[in-house]
Amino acid sequence: MELKDLQHISRKNGLYLLIKDGKIVYIGQSGNIYTRILEHLTEKKKYFDLVIPIYNENKTLTEIVEVGLIDMMKPTYNKLVIDRKVFFMTLPYIVKKETTTFSIEDYEVLVENAFSALKYSANKHGVSL
Repeated sequence: MELKDLQHISRKNGLYLLIKDGKIVYIGQSGNIYTRILEHLTEKKKYFDLVIPIYNENKTLTEIVEVGLIDMMKPTYNKLVIDRKVFFMTLPYIVKKETTTFSIEDYEVLVENAFSALKYSANKHGVSL
């Protein structure tokens, strides 16, 4: 991937997927997706030929969905191994509340909806999930 290929990437907050040969190899998040992709290109540690951005201004939601998608898809370059019990114990702190009614079922529905949106976006880019 080259710099000229980043014309469709905005400097907004959200998730991004790095794709190599039609397969998701990394799921990340950033407050500025464009800059973060430039960093990946400069680092030359992750090899990819396509970026799919998913913009979302809600950073908490972005973080929750990122963890869920990594847990679901297990991309090559993501090292996150989630312990769901620990994740749900810390979730109230992630959403910056002392208590929350956010359940495992809510989380699974949220991630499944995000995955549906992801599949739609990937299909637009010719990537099959």
